[in-house]
Amino acid sequence: MSRVSNRATSIRRKVRWVFLQLGLMLSIGLSVYYRYDLFPTDRAEKLIAGLTSHSVTIMSILVAAGAILMSIASTRLIRNLVKTRHYHRLVDSLLISIILFLASATIGIISMYLPANYEQISLTVISSFFAISLVSFADTGWKLYSVLSALHTRPSN
Repeated sequence: MSRVSNRATSIRRKVRWVFLQLGLMLSIGLSVYYRYDLFPTDRAEKLIAGLTSHSVTIMSILVAAGAILMSIASTRLIRNLVKTRHYHRLVDSLLISIILFLASATIGIISMYLPANYEQISLTVISSFFAISLVSFADTGWKLYSVLSALHTRPSN
């Protein structure tokens, strides 16, 4: 009975997490969209370029973290994480973060080539994706920190 309730609790947490991310995405997007007139004229173009470069940089950091994670895959801690499926959740979280930053960078690159009358919508969409990408990055970073700090405190085999 407790296994079923644990699974239901896990599903509720995941659903709550998705709705929180969508709420953050919507609130950031709407605030940028409705406050677009407050930006200086040339500022939106620079913000799109900056968010795009930040997305690519953080995405490359996540790819490097994935390479580090794969290089320590033969340790006892990682083998135990595989048995409990925590390793798969960590890798899934890492891939989701990479995909979100890739989407943010792709939207930014496409936005740089659109006409100026699409700047408001482009900045809204890239800001929204960048916000949820940062939330996902923080979650993934915490999981990676937990694994690496546990690996550092244990003797390796």
